[in-house]
Amino acid sequence: MAINAMKSQNADEIVLETEHTNVGALSLYQNLGFIRDKRLYRYYLNGVDAFRLKLFCKGGGESESENDNNLKNRNQATPTKENE
Repeated sequence: MAINAMKSQNADEIVLETEHTNVGALSLYQNLGFIRDKRLYRYYLNGVDAFRLKLFCKGGGESESENDNNLKNRNQATPTKENE
């Protein structure tokens, strides 16, 4: 998987964007540990908004399980409806 390849290359974080209406992609990335970092208004040429998602690969001294728990807590704190 690309995530494992990036981690093996010592990436600090992985960043991507997806349409804010793409529920399937948002769910997949959330299950992989990504968090919503920012809403990008009119990001795409068709005027559709996007979310920038981040996966932190290095926990700043945290164990992987502590980092996973922190990511889960961040995702739970993310409201389902973003500031519109």
